[in-house]
This record gives sequence, structure tokens and C-alpha cells, in this order.
Amino acid sequence: MSFYVKKSSNGPGWSLWETYFEKVGNDNKRKQRRVPDIAYHALGVNKQSPIEQAKQRVALLNREKSTEKLTLVRATKAVETKERIKSLYIPEHLAVAFETYLTENYISLQNSNTKLLSHWDRTQKLINDLQLLPSQFFSNKQKIIAHLVSQEYSSDYTKKLIRLLNLWGEFVSEQQGQFYRPIPKLKPLDVQRLTDSYTESDTFVGESEPLTPALLAKLKGSLKESQWKWLHVALYFGLRPSEIDRRNAKKTHWTVVHDKAIKKDVVSFYQPKLVSLAKEKRWKSIPVILPEQIEAVEFLKEELKCPLPKTMQAHTDVHLTKYCGRKGFVDLMLSNSQSLENISAWMGHSSVDRTWRSYRNKRRVSFTPTG
Repeated sequence: MSFYVKKSSNGPGWSLWETYFEKVGNDNKRKQRRVPDIAYHALGVNKQSPIEQAKQRVALLNREKSTEKLTLVRATKAVETKERIKSLYIPEHLAVAFETYLTENYISLQNSNTKLLSHWDRTQKLINDLQLLPSQFFSNKQKIIAHLVSQEYSSDYTKKLIRLLNLWGEFVSEQQGQFYRPIPKLKPLDVQRLTDSYTESDTFVGESEPLTPALLAKLKGSLKESQWKWLHVALYFGLRPSEIDRRNAKKTHWTVVHDKAIKKDVVSFYQPKLVSLAKEKRWKSIPVILPEQIEAVEFLKEELKCPLPKTMQAHTDVHLTKYCGRKGFVDLMLSNSQSLENISAWMGHSSVDRTWRSYRNKRRVSFTPTG
């Protein structure tokens, strides 16, 4: 994938285009398509800049190897081509302006939060179903929650939709010079109602089973090499998917150095999830103590790709998601005689309780022999 600047045939303007390859039969066909305007800001391209300046920025973009560029363009393209909901409650001119607002303030190559756009799509359907204006959101908060319960959404997903409702409400109210009263945080009872509805739904599949070395070995011949290596790294370093996918050639999100004090290599990873901490405090360090971790360090220097859950499940009888490697890290390290305190720090958790509560394999039975 690469970008280029195309001069307008009707005047002095220009537009940004991408070159990509599409599978047609047994061949890869080279194609071009226009990049949506709402993606410009996130790509660091100024629509108002002279064409020569735009070409310089695009040349830099093309030198950067980043899967986030492709994800970003695809997400904005999906928004641009999707047929809009025609509704009194979502005026088209405000929806278009809001999408630009989202991409300019919440989405960038450094903060690849493109899921926000798909959440916005679902939020529009929610607003249309409920037929509510932003000024009515707060007084109808229980009606909104009851509808989300009926849709069997998880509490986590509901929080994301409520966040988008509030962002939309604030944006529209500011445009219209009105005061907006936000929908408050979910109460424990609301969370319980949502959880009960979600876990009892036909689509509920539960949290991921932990990946184990045996399962990883079983998947080796079934997945693409880049996908299998992604899982290997996730398991042996206990990484979040975002921590693997945000690596780049400049190593601005991960480093490896030799620690003379412990006589081991130490790999450090930037944790983009910890937005409440100062940037210098978002790093975690993991010593390389296993032979498989030495392999994983080499894999980190390659292009890796997260396998889809359905791809993994097609080759095993176990429910696995992209968090399966991180799920398996605790038991893997405990079986290698590492303390829970160290494991918790390597995972980037603020407490041992968080690690033990969320990541230990609750089906594993262990005990200390007596006498």
C-alpha cells in the first residue's frame, strides 16, 4: 500500500490517493482509489497545504511501514461509502461534521482508535431506534439502558456506545448553542442487568481460553507463519494485542537492551492503554529468561499479523481470541517457577490482585503436598 497526490483537473486543488493490490483469481491486480477527506488529518496531511508540501508529507508516509495506515483508510472508507441513515434525529450535515471531528480529535496513526468509527455507526442506529434528541438523552437514560439490555450488548460495549452518545450530544449542543447534560456512568445494577442479558444470549461465547505451549505447537502448521509468530510473542511475553501491533521499525514502542546487573536481555514495551499516566511511565520491562523468549525477540523484528479468532478455532476445539496468549502467560510463568509479583509487573498490572483475578486459569487445580 502506498499513497500519491493527484492534481485536480478542474483547478489548482489536489487529492490524496492510495495504490493497493486486490486478489483477482490467482493474480494480484494493482488498483487505485481516493482516500476519504476525513482520513487526511489522522494521516498528517493538511488539505489546505500547497501541492508540493503535500507531496513531501506523502513521501514520508510511504517510507513508514505501518499496518495502522491501511486500517485507518479502510475504516474511513467504510464510513464514506456506507449509506446514511435518513433521520430527523441525525441531520446529515451534523453527522458529516461530527465524523470529521472524531477523526481530527480522537484518531491518528499514533492512536489508531478506528473502532470508534464502527461504534459511531452503531450509535446512529441506536439514536434512530430510540428517536431521541441530545437534549432528551439524560431524562431518558433508563430507556436507553433498557434498549441496550434488550439488544443483549455487553456492559463494556454499552459503555462505548454511551461514550459516543455523549460525544455526539456535546458536539450537536455546542453547534446549536445549547447546554448538554451527559448520560451518567452505569450504576452497578445496570451493569448486572447488562451482564445477565449478555451472558444468557445465544451469541455469548465467553472469554478466551488460555493459549498453552501445546496448543501453540498444534497451530504451527495450520496458520500463516506471521500469524503463528504473533501468537508466540503474545504467549511468551504476555502482551496485549495493541502492544504487538503498534511496533514499528524505529522501535519507538519497544526496545531490547542487555542488563549487565542481571546478565539478561530485557525487552520493554510501551503500553498505549495507560492513557492516564505520563508517557515515560507507560513502559513495562520483561527479562528474557526462556529459550522461547529469545525466539520471540527475533520475531518482534518481523512483520506479524494477528490471526482471526475463527481461524484459530477452525484448527482447535478450544475457544481462542486475540487475548489467548496474554491469558496463558500467567500459568506459563508460574509453571516456570516465577513469582506472581514479577509476573504481574511484566504484564503491566498495578496490583497482583488484578493479575490473579483476571488472568489465572481458574480450571487449573494446584496444591502443595502435605507431609
